[in-house]
Amino acid sequence: MRKIIIVLIPILLLTGCYDYRELSDLAIITAISIDKVDDNLEIAIQVVNPKKEQDTTSTNEPDFVTYTSSAKTVQETLRKVVNDSPAKLYGSHMEILIISEKVAKNHLNEILDFFSRDPEPRSEMNIFIAKNSDPKDELSIITPLINLPSTKILSSLEANVRYLGTSQDISLNYVIDCYLNPYKELTLPTLEIKGDVNKGEEKDNTSSGQSDTSIILSNIGIFKDNKFITFLNDTESQGVNFILDNINSTIVKYKCSNDEYLVSEILKSNTSLEADLEKNIIKINLEGHATISELTCDIDIKDTNVVKQVKQDIDKAIENIVKDTFYNIRDKYNTDIFNFRDLYYKTDYKYFKENYQDNWYSEVFPNLEIEVNANYKLYEKGSTLGGINYEQK
Repeated sequence: MRKIIIVLIPILLLTGCYDYRELSDLAIITAISIDKVDDNLEIAIQVVNPKKEQDTTSTNEPDFVTYTSSAKTVQETLRKVVNDSPAKLYGSHMEILIISEKVAKNHLNEILDFFSRDPEPRSEMNIFIAKNSDPKDELSIITPLINLPSTKILSSLEANVRYLGTSQDISLNYVIDCYLNPYKELTLPTLEIKGDVNKGEEKDNTSSGQSDTSIILSNIGIFKDNKFITFLNDTESQGVNFILDNINSTIVKYKCSNDEYLVSEILKSNTSLEADLEKNIIKINLEGHATISELTCDIDIKDTNVVKQVKQDIDKAIENIVKDTFYNIRDKYNTDIFNFRDLYYKTDYKYFKENYQDNWYSEVFPNLEIEVNANYKLYEKGSTLGGINYEQK
């Protein structure tokens, strides 16, 4: 009897995958877009086509399928998709969420509440704002090289963050953290459609070497009090990322004579901040490496004194980008997307609560000053010793 019990106990424990689901019974979501139309939320859901994944030779099958639905709430809208989809929606592989400007301005709380409660979608998924377009259109554009629009968007974002520095890699986790933190303001990357949307939805969009329509990364969208305000330009987006220490690599140019420019590639940039609460000053220190990647000016960079001057000019160009960005955003929009209020609180929370807690946007931030010090090591001048114009002499 004892032997029988010993044998039965492991059998009872090894119950197998009691809650397993067949892959063929699931509609795997890669992306969702959300817009506010009249009084309803309009949602588009991009689902991977399992037939195409299983049979890559099937040219007639699309790589993805997009379902749309609308209702008063997110949960209700998603559930109504079962009327159209032959399989249950599965969100654990969801990569991106795209929201409209209207949602970003007035309905972000509804969206975050649902996705923070639902355990299925990935908390690392990226969030974007659709700029000047219907967000569902970003999920319908057929793109060359990469079949799924969601994967194409993520690949473009990765390249921008790594090499250009005018966008941001923002996850759902980060958005929720900013939304719940009273001392932080939110920023989000944005997407634009270049070309005709109707042509982009056709297979012919990828039949030639140059597609008629494409999805492109735009600049940063900024918020105040968890409501979307506006979009920044390229230089302002770059300046924000310098301050927030989000620059991996980027390019900086300055005019060195007439219409001639020197272009420098910035690498390994690092930003440190120091707060002087009593004087209401933030000291921004930037350092890293710089190279000369393009030079059309009539200067001789074989001369050590010229090299020193170029190094100083690169530092000055970066300092100007940071200063112009901060003061433009401070004076035009009065929003602390740089999270200086959070820095003040963490530096001396007692002094902050006594002096800055209730008057940040009325008195403190509008009068906040910054001191910027850039110190980038110029370690490579390129394979041409002098400027190309200088070498022609």
